[in-house]
Order: sequence, then structure tokens, then C-alpha cells
Amino acid sequence: PAARLAPENAAALPTWLGSCSDAYAAWDRQGGLSLLLSRDGTEYLLTAHPLADGTLLLLSPQGAFRTDVLAATSQVLRQPLGDLASLSQHLAAGLDVGEDPGLWEDSAAITRHIYRISRILCNLADLERLRSGQYTPRMEPLDLLPFLERLLQECAGVCAEAGRTLDYQLPAASVTLYADGVLIQRAFLNLLSNALKYGDPSRPIVVRFQLLPHAVLIQMRNHCAEANATLLQDAFHRLQNRGVLPDPRWGLGLGLPLAEAVAKLHGGTAAVEQDPSGAVTVTLSFSCRRELHAGTVKMPPFDYTGGMRMSLLELCESLPTRCFADHAL
Repeated sequence: PAARLAPENAAALPTWLGSCSDAYAAWDRQGGLSLLLSRDGTEYLLTAHPLADGTLLLLSPQGAFRTDVLAATSQVLRQPLGDLASLSQHLAAGLDVGEDPGLWEDSAAITRHIYRISRILCNLADLERLRSGQYTPRMEPLDLLPFLERLLQECAGVCAEAGRTLDYQLPAASVTLYADGVLIQRAFLNLLSNALKYGDPSRPIVVRFQLLPHAVLIQMRNHCAEANATLLQDAFHRLQNRGVLPDPRWGLGLGLPLAEAVAKLHGGTAAVEQDPSGAVTVTLSFSCRRELHAGTVKMPPFDYTGGMRMSLLELCESLPTRCFADHAL
């Protein structure tokens, strides 16, 4: 059964990998690599292992991914949750921190939980739409360098508030992507959320970029304890392969699949590398070929956050409660 799935030879591997080829080419072969590959209408988890005289590639079929009922439920719940958030903000505006600091702490905790529920609902709804092809992106020319500079400056400030260091180096030159900027931000922030959650707090989160002839690679690297690194490596299929009751420490496992779906929509993919030192590198690739998106309808702007600050919404699982007090950020 595997014969029909294999590439004809090593020379055919880049074509066989398709949108995963750029992320595979960037692999440093210091440890294992995991990414998602579609073959003959079936999605597989591809794991690559370096050998002394070659590379071992293993394909594992992914289980059925059915979140349509949850997606519909999340759409219905967005409105009452948005009303609850507005009411909470109105009440917080009347608090006097000088009178009772404990009320500020309680208000910040309530706000954080509202952000957490909102993020789950947004991810459930949009992941299903992205995977089923029902999400219509707002594609437009995106000058990458100023876009990344604004995003990374804000993320560095949020990380600093959480006591973490974000070490980034912007690309030396800019390139224009034909992309949905909001989706790319969401994908990046989901990677950063995982890095904050699983990474060693004493070591920096490192972000680097590679500009290839036909693609842009965004790479995020951090060091994890062994157990956390395994959890992160399994994040592609955690939503399918779990018991009835999820472990609340690690969320639903929506972040990395959503980031991969965003990259796939832009002609790329997501890949996870883990080396023996415990360092985990997650790579997102985005195609620079505009013709891949030529038939995409350009939509008017849509604020999926409901007025919430995007960085706080996407990082709410990983940030301390104090970040959600009005005076903190």
C-alpha cells in the first residue's frame, strides 16, 4: 500500500513534497522533522529522520477532522461573549485601583478568561472554515519588512511584560507577498503562544527569517523540557488523538493546525523540528508566487477579535493575568 505513496526517486522528492518542499529544504538534519502532507486526497503526518546514508520518511494517516458542529456552536456563542466582554470593560472602567487593588486583580482575571474563551471560539470556527475551503481570505500586496517590524515590536513588548525575551532579526531586504495580513499575524501569534507556553522561561525565544526565491520562511526557536518538546511535536494531531477529557494545561491543540492551515492557504506549510538539545524550531512557509492566489476574492476588512487587542487575544493562554489589567499594557 505504501508503494503508491512514495516518490519515484530522490530527484522527484521536491515535487512530491509540493508546498512542503521549502520547509523540508530548510531542515538542518540535526533532529527529527514533522509536517503535514496531502497525498491522493488524504492528509498524512510526515516525519523525517536523518540517517548516515540518507533520510527515513514515515507517513502516518491523520484521523478524521470533524469540528463542524463545534464551529457552528462557536459562531452562535460569539455574540453573547462579545456582550459579556463589553460589560466587563464597562465595569472595569468604574474601578478605582487606589480603593481596592484586589478588585483590579479580579477584573483582570475575568478579562483574561473572556479572552481565552473568545480565542477558542474564534479558532474552532475559523479552523473548520480554513480546512474546508470556506474561508475567503482578504488577499492584498503586503510589504513584508514594515509589516514584520510592527508585529515584532509589539510582540517583544508583550513578552517583556510576561518576563520573557523575544530575540528577533528582521530580514535584510523586503519582499512583497500577496497575502491576508490578519491571517499571517494569527499564525505567527499562535507559534509565539506555544513558545511562551512550552519554552524554558530563562532562555529567549528566537525568531529568524529566510527569503527564498519563491517563498518566505518564518522560523521560531525555543528550548523546552523533554516532556514539553514532545507535547509540542504532537501538536499537529492532538485534537484528533486524545481522550474524552482534554488536559487543561495544554489547551485544545488548535493553534498549530490553524497556523498550518493559514500557511497552506498561502501556498506553504508548517513544520516542527526537534534536536537532541531540546530546542524546538517551528517553521511557517509562505509562497511569493502571486499566481497561486489569482482567483481569490478580495474581501472587505473584518475584525474577528470583536475589538479585543489581537496580541492579547492570541497569547491569552500564555500571558500572566496582570497583562489584562487596563493599567498593565
